[in-house]
Amino acid sequence: MALTCSHGRPKLSASTVFVAALVLFTYRSASCSYYRKSAGPIVGIDIGSSQTRIGLCQSGCMNISILKVDTTENRTWNVDRLGRADPATEESVLNHAIIHAFERAKEAAKSNWQLNVTHAVLTVPAYSTDNQRQMMKTAGESAGIQVERIINAPTAASIAYELDKRSGDEKILVIDFGVGLDLTVLEIDEGVFDLIRTSEVHSIGGDAITSSLVDLFLQELRLHHQLVHSDPATIDSETLTRLWTAAEEAKHNLSHVTITLVEIPSLFDGEDFRLTVTRDVFEDRLKPLLEQFVVEIDKMLHKANLTRAEVHAVVLTGGSTRIPKVVETVQGVFVKGRKIVTSIDPDEAVVRGAAIQGSILVSDDYYPTCGIFDATLWTLSVEIDGGLVVPIIPRNSYSPTKRSTLLTTVNSAQRSARVRVYGGERASASDNTFVGELELWGFASPSDAEQSTIEVTFIIHVNDSLEVTAVELQSGVSNSTLFKMEQWAPFTEDFNFEERFHISEVDEERDRNLLKRFADTPWRLPSADLTSSMEHDVHSSETYPQTSADDTTDPTRGREVSPQSRRALVPKGKVITHPSPTNPAREVIVANRNEL
Repeated sequence: MALTCSHGRPKLSASTVFVAALVLFTYRSASCSYYRKSAGPIVGIDIGSSQTRIGLCQSGCMNISILKVDTTENRTWNVDRLGRADPATEESVLNHAIIHAFERAKEAAKSNWQLNVTHAVLTVPAYSTDNQRQMMKTAGESAGIQVERIINAPTAASIAYELDKRSGDEKILVIDFGVGLDLTVLEIDEGVFDLIRTSEVHSIGGDAITSSLVDLFLQELRLHHQLVHSDPATIDSETLTRLWTAAEEAKHNLSHVTITLVEIPSLFDGEDFRLTVTRDVFEDRLKPLLEQFVVEIDKMLHKANLTRAEVHAVVLTGGSTRIPKVVETVQGVFVKGRKIVTSIDPDEAVVRGAAIQGSILVSDDYYPTCGIFDATLWTLSVEIDGGLVVPIIPRNSYSPTKRSTLLTTVNSAQRSARVRVYGGERASASDNTFVGELELWGFASPSDAEQSTIEVTFIIHVNDSLEVTAVELQSGVSNSTLFKMEQWAPFTEDFNFEERFHISEVDEERDRNLLKRFADTPWRLPSADLTSSMEHDVHSSETYPQTSADDTTDPTRGREVSPQSRRALVPKGKVITHPSPTNPAREVIVANRNEL
């Protein structure tokens, strides 16, 4: 899943954020023991294009230790950009480069911190698909690391700069100018990060800058060293590697000094290569790239429906932002007064944010100013008697989250219940995707005339697992089950959301008729020892009792628990939400916020 939220959902109000924070606090209080059971702290890991970094928060994040792990010896540069579409490439990276990076990070932590790393927060580019994120998570598990959370690199960098603690609604542009160029626009409101737009540009970045210096060297060889064949395609790979390495070193030097000497012994036929490069010459080579750089920034802002003046802050990450001309170019783009944040080592900002997030997850303290919310990709519902579904967590809801609803049994004699979980946007269970189920046994109804009331709760945890719990409120009998993300959100890279969630006019009309037909039907859970009710055909109105909601003479129906009665049954401290029968996408919060 995408760690930050997709653009297009309604903007969070302060009250919504407040309730979300309280819900998350309630959840964190109940689950922090899970993290305390972990063998050690939760570190942050940033697997970059050519290097991997691991971060550890100590003393309440007053001190953040960071280790750099060089993994270039296996020649898997740009590891975070591999595995995009080709399954063979994904498998190769999974089995070699990424696992190797995790293992090297563990070795570094063991050697330097005497720490056995078992849990981590991992960062990925904001445009990573769910399939790529799952691939990284699986790689971590293969290396013996439980990935507790995957967050977008721009969000991690913003956390490192504590931008989540700024007041008001602000638009942040994160420029990751590393091997390539990644641009991300974030909206931060009351500590909640909302991903507005993101893009990647392979043609601009550190590699392109290095390549421009290699071209300069080849030009020098052609003019002054009698090199006839200066086309890179005609030069052997060893020579090109030496030229590239020298260009990388010159690029790094010219980021700090105004002149550098490039020396490559015995480059051609025993002849040494020597060239003095000034920063002015270097910046002249950069002009075409930086002009395109500005174009890409403006394109990104246009796609995000923003002007330059509407950007409140710009975060610079990636090694190429050490180049003074790059920073100068960014400063020239935005109006005076817009803060360009560069105080943290640009190569360490992302892993610092991941380490801070890891510290939050393992801590007994709760930081409501650091709210990172995923977005649920489809609606999660529970099937009720008759074959319809009651949405519990609507699509595009922020998560981690905890949502509950109250249901009744079919009749007072019922002693068990089956909770079947579905994902999808349709009204009928048969038109959605079955996720899993749990059963509840051994409870008794409050009286011979009343059905039992069962509270069904869905919790999406920070590690993306879905916990489903059912509690019979009178007896306290309960049961729960846990679904991993790949079970309840089984989306792959080729998953076509537009096609999957497109509902034809015919299906829309059919769903409307179903909801209208059962608008007055109580939400009832069928018995676990009877399958007939679960197999009930919602298309056949003749097979379903058509009495009114107030009719208590029919033992198969009983009486509906009114919203007021539901509220009376809810223990204080819980947020209970339920959808309107006539509009399942609409949530009604029935708990008083003052009770939380």
